[in-house]
Amino acid sequence: MYVMQEMRIEPEVVKKPFAARLFSFWILGICLGFTALAEGAYQLPYSEDFEAPLTNNMPIHQVGAWQAGPTDASKIVADSYIFIATTRPIVPSANLQVLHLDTQSDGVTNSFDIPDADQVLYMDAMLNLSPRTGIPESVTNDPSVQLFFYMNTDTNLVVYNGGTNGASPAMTVISGTPLLPGEWNRYTVTMDFANGDGAGDRKYFKLQLNGTNVTSAQAYSAPGATGAFDGGAWFFTADQTGPDSIDSVAFEGAGDLDDLVMTTRAPLFTTTQVYYVVSELLGPGTMTPVMEVPVVEGASTQIVYQADPWYEILDFEQDGAPVPGALGEQVYTAVFANVQADISNLVQFAESVAVVDGKTPATWYGPLGADPSESDEDGDGLTLYEEYLLNTDPVAGNIFVITDFGLVGQTPWLSWESLGLPNGSVVAEVSTNLTEGGWGSQSGYLSYDGTYAIWQSAGETPEQALFLRAKLSE
Repeated sequence: MYVMQEMRIEPEVVKKPFAARLFSFWILGICLGFTALAEGAYQLPYSEDFEAPLTNNMPIHQVGAWQAGPTDASKIVADSYIFIATTRPIVPSANLQVLHLDTQSDGVTNSFDIPDADQVLYMDAMLNLSPRTGIPESVTNDPSVQLFFYMNTDTNLVVYNGGTNGASPAMTVISGTPLLPGEWNRYTVTMDFANGDGAGDRKYFKLQLNGTNVTSAQAYSAPGATGAFDGGAWFFTADQTGPDSIDSVAFEGAGDLDDLVMTTRAPLFTTTQVYYVVSELLGPGTMTPVMEVPVVEGASTQIVYQADPWYEILDFEQDGAPVPGALGEQVYTAVFANVQADISNLVQFAESVAVVDGKTPATWYGPLGADPSESDEDGDGLTLYEEYLLNTDPVAGNIFVITDFGLVGQTPWLSWESLGLPNGSVVAEVSTNLTEGGWGSQSGYLSYDGTYAIWQSAGETPEQALFLRAKLSE
């Protein structure tokens, strides 16, 4: 995800390669045209080509029909983003390159052609916006402006739209949809020039943010008498007197743009149903991609679940049903084909254990290089599990023997060679007579000096001859 730098932008007129003149806007502007387009303008349906195999860091004015001012620094960059709220406009998409907007004091525009002024125009785009501190006055003074929107410094979406009951155009702050810098969001705009208000001098547009209608006091329930688009939240366009056509989009400011689609066909955001694969992970492991994974109805996707080193998948359930093929795997790729509903996964990771005994943990023998299928790899008489309890080297011959012992005053101690503190329970026993009285346990504590494990009694022992022994258990 690209994190933008906020920058101050001043408005400046951008010359297009045809007679109409267009002001660039802070974030997004959709403008009407006054004359026929020059040869080479796009016919709808139209989409950007940032995903094409273009040279990284290519200036925007070298890409297709995009135009940029002389100081504009916008360019194509190799990047990717995570967006999970709704389907992206271009599905599927390579998602390898995006347009990084850095418009300096100019702006970037692209033109297209609508053959019929009465058609409905749909625009879908992914945008990553920087907050802005102000809007150029030229926006409200330019009769070619149909609408524009941006993110203010309070991270609210702001829409420039026509007023109600003959009032002047308004800036509508949509406080119910807070945005954050550096986040990708999907903006879907529907421009309806086939219908207007009662006087016929105002047209309509609808704005959706991440698939949800943006509503406000300036919005209406339907664009006209036909009822073709009922159920949405519709605004009057900012322009109330100009021609009923749109021929270009303009971007100004700092941010990122991708998946821009403009069409007079059915809106992309209603043509497909989107489902989500949601996974709950328990224990030390990861999934790629992370979080919720969206998938279009009927399409397929896959998720890679990976346990941390020396761990494996203990349990995998998809919608409550077990997935046997995942059990015991360190890495498992789950394929979800022809998705027709939301999918819920529960994945539990657990520490692997040696095959030979089913008990020795992999977090111990793995870093030591031991073979989990061999019981006594070093041939020293100790099984792999006994080596684990003692914490002795399982691939180098050694036996469990007391290497040293002694008294500090009347407090006994003993030691044996190991890799660290034992993993089992050490029980030390004391006897003053090997023929009578037997052995009695002695409380104590353990330490490690880098080579030897050391047991030391917690109290003094009798002053007569003393015998010590130690044993290890689970």
